[in-house]
Amino acid sequence: MVRRLFGLRADFTAGQQKVELIQRILARPPRRLADVTRLHDTLLFLCAFPDSPAVRRAATAACGRFHRIANAFTGARYRAEDTGMVGTITRDACVFPIAEWLHRAFAGEVDIDWREIGDTTIIDALLRPVLQRAEEDAFDSGELSTREWFALRGGASGETDLGLLLRGTPAGTRARKSFAAMYDAAAVPLRWRIGNSAGAATHNVLATARPVHRRSMRPAPPDPVRFIASATRAIELLSPRRAARVIHVARAALASRGREVHAMTYANPSEVYLADLGEGASLAVFGVVPEYRMSLEANYGYLMLSNGVPIGYGGVTPLFRQANTGLNIFPSFRGGEAAYLWAATLRAFQSLFGVRRFVVNGYQVGHGNREAIKSGAFWFYYRLGFRPADPGVRALARREYAHIRVRETRSGASTLQKLADGDLWLDLPGYRRRDYFDEAWLIESSRRATAALTDEGRLAQDGAAGAISTRLAHGLRARQMASWPAAEQRAFQRLAPVCALLPAMARWSAASRTAVVRLMRAKGLPQEREFVLLARRDPRFFPGLIRLYRRSN
Repeated sequence: MVRRLFGLRADFTAGQQKVELIQRILARPPRRLADVTRLHDTLLFLCAFPDSPAVRRAATAACGRFHRIANAFTGARYRAEDTGMVGTITRDACVFPIAEWLHRAFAGEVDIDWREIGDTTIIDALLRPVLQRAEEDAFDSGELSTREWFALRGGASGETDLGLLLRGTPAGTRARKSFAAMYDAAAVPLRWRIGNSAGAATHNVLATARPVHRRSMRPAPPDPVRFIASATRAIELLSPRRAARVIHVARAALASRGREVHAMTYANPSEVYLADLGEGASLAVFGVVPEYRMSLEANYGYLMLSNGVPIGYGGVTPLFRQANTGLNIFPSFRGGEAAYLWAATLRAFQSLFGVRRFVVNGYQVGHGNREAIKSGAFWFYYRLGFRPADPGVRALARREYAHIRVRETRSGASTLQKLADGDLWLDLPGYRRRDYFDEAWLIESSRRATAALTDEGRLAQDGAAGAISTRLAHGLRARQMASWPAAEQRAFQRLAPVCALLPAMARWSAASRTAVVRLMRAKGLPQEREFVLLARRDPRFFPGLIRLYRRSN
């Protein structure tokens, strides 16, 4: 019955059969793990892409009762770890902000995974701010082990070990960052006993106004490049309150499956966009809080949803007039309308950021990624208009594509590995070759910035950056800097070591100097999108860096 339901999941003429099968399965639930996980995937698919209200109600009700099925299956439960399914465990060494968020959002469910810890030395260092002076003698003597201390304290307070550890988080911004860095270096393994949690993939849904019921899956656009290049106005900047709810759903969707995206870890409630992709599908795009933004790139995360159910995720990093990105569809939703939704996602990115080239790194299509080789991910991107950056690989792709179309065969693993050697590009109308910013130049920018800071001699790091920033502000005639908002002052100072690499800026026109100052300050604005749009239009800053690096190479 589970196999039959799975086979019918994308058949939009079989609504009554689906409802009957769900009812029969609930009356006689599967016991084997393979059947349980397949049923779980199928129910999530039907919640995301229902063909009728009855199907959606039946699938939603089954998800609500799924913990009973999950608790009854036999076999090795560890094989279901990191699926996010109710009744399972997810194990991951989350970074500090996600660990702290999990502790707040799912108190009692998340704790330190002691079985993965051999040496507690780094944990001991993190504990120091928590220890009272009266406790230190026993702790330092070694007579009281780290585990024993947690057992004593936790037994008395009822708090989880993770909660006790996080008590040591200092309040000040700088001290808090230092603690977070120590925590991340410790790579503290966590165990999330998901149980029947609201954060489980089974239940984690963003409430929508009106569910949309499907008659079919949408195919890829007949002309993907033209479709992606067209503008969409169905994008909304959410209020911080609504944004917080979307951030919660996105973090739970990833954390329950043991995944992570930087922009969702440091998501900015003041910059979350929601794009309508039609037919009940939507795209949430997350900006980053100012203190964790990159220097030249802008870093955004995204979550793809259908009827509020998270179905895919990833990141997009606009850089001048291009953007690096890639697609990850959760396993439950593969075989749906991924090609159309990805084209619609790129269209939303193009509309938000105005980029004219999309870059997909080789990893996404198989370079060091067995799953991408197995799925033939290269051809997914190729059919949507992406082409290899390397001329030799491009020629191989043309020959191989002609071959598999004529013979209707799949490419072999060795061929796919060759095709994954290097980036893929999708160029939209209006893209110019001289606009290309080689991502290797980001590393070069960092090296040169380090050299510039070193040249400041014995000044401390902040003092060196301040000295460069002060000279640059003087050369750009950026007066009254002290009156700027603090976030914009910090943004200017962070970009100054890179900006100062450009020659003869003091001789630029007043309009050009003003534009560069405005661009640098924009890195500290509530929405980083302003920086992205200014960077795309500015004729001096990025074009100047491109010329500088091309000459040096």
